[in-house]
Amino acid sequence: MNISPVFRRILSTNRGPVLGIPTQRHSPDYRVEAFYENGIITLSLVFCEGVAYCCSEIECHLPMKGRKQWDRIRNELQIYDFTPPFPLHVQIHVEIEHGALFFDFSRPDPALRGWYEFKPAQAARYFCEYVEEAPQF
Repeated sequence: MNISPVFRRILSTNRGPVLGIPTQRHSPDYRVEAFYENGIITLSLVFCEGVAYCCSEIECHLPMKGRKQWDRIRNELQIYDFTPPFPLHVQIHVEIEHGALFFDFSRPDPALRGWYEFKPAQAARYFCEYVEEAPQF
């Protein structure tokens, strides 16, 4: 079952840097595909060439620790009249395209707190896996 719109909507609420305009933030441009099958969500998240992001850490862009994000995923899935069994498993395949732009945290802008020069990335891939935490009552 294709659930890409669920994760596109969740990720669209992120506010990342705007290249060349340090006073503005916008929703970063990711390529996202997500599928659900047998209790497992398989998510592909691509940081695109030429697009500015703060960093390439999945926990910054899609934090999966804590109950809040799991509730959000479940709420988004209910929009599609779909309630998956507990617990959900999420497998995230992250791809960084050559030339995606990330803050170079070793080169801060002395005039603008929290702003850094951008550095193009080398192509890379990594994988993360998460299991839904039980609700706290």
